[in-house]
Amino acid sequence: MVWLKNKMPHKKPTIVFDIGAVKLGLNYGRDENSFFVQASKIAGVSPDEFKAWYSPIEKRCLSGEVRADEHYFLLRQKLGQPGMPKDELEDLVGLLWTGPIISTIRLSERLHNAGHGLGIISNMTDYCIDIISKKHPEVFETFGGKKVFSFEHRVIKPDLRLYKEFDEIEGDKVYIDDNLRYASAPLVLPDWFGIHYTEHIDSSESVRSVQDKSSGFPGSDRLFVARNNEELIQALERCNVKL
Repeated sequence: MVWLKNKMPHKKPTIVFDIGAVKLGLNYGRDENSFFVQASKIAGVSPDEFKAWYSPIEKRCLSGEVRADEHYFLLRQKLGQPGMPKDELEDLVGLLWTGPIISTIRLSERLHNAGHGLGIISNMTDYCIDIISKKHPEVFETFGGKKVFSFEHRVIKPDLRLYKEFDEIEGDKVYIDDNLRYASAPLVLPDWFGIHYTEHIDSSESVRSVQDKSSGFPGSDRLFVARNNEELIQALERCNVKL
């Protein structure tokens, strides 16, 4: 007698989010309340000069080469405020973010309630996690899903080692990012889809100005563009995600 095993249902896709400009608004611009304008006033230099100094340091922080204590030391020196308290520095750096993107936060909750696993892959620093977690912990919520941060792995996106951290998770993975290179990078791996989410892009983000400018990405029927939350939901549906 031949026994037939029951076929296991296909695992629902896991949705993996970036943080900046996907779940958290960015402000790297030139408005009066931005980090670079306020910091440049304290340092006595132009916003452009301050950004040119800070951006390479931020990239080194994202890769884990520079950690929080050294970052704050360098920032105090540039500001000419060697005794500036840490909480004041955190408030200043916190001007880089405008707050949670509510539509995406709610979407992630809907995905969880629909039975999809969630995850995070983000170019992130240790001090950013500390500051953001105090003010906006909801942007990091994955309901137990995997979180991959660049500083912990000492590489930044689009390095494939970050995406491969999800190899242990069965089924398709859908990655949502505001940067086209980052959204398309995992498509060279099996079982990945990418969504380039453009509604909240901050084109003046520091890492964009100091990272390799090459824009090549694989043409693929697994890469979609979403200009707003409605199109994001439609793109997810095209990736076999059911809400």
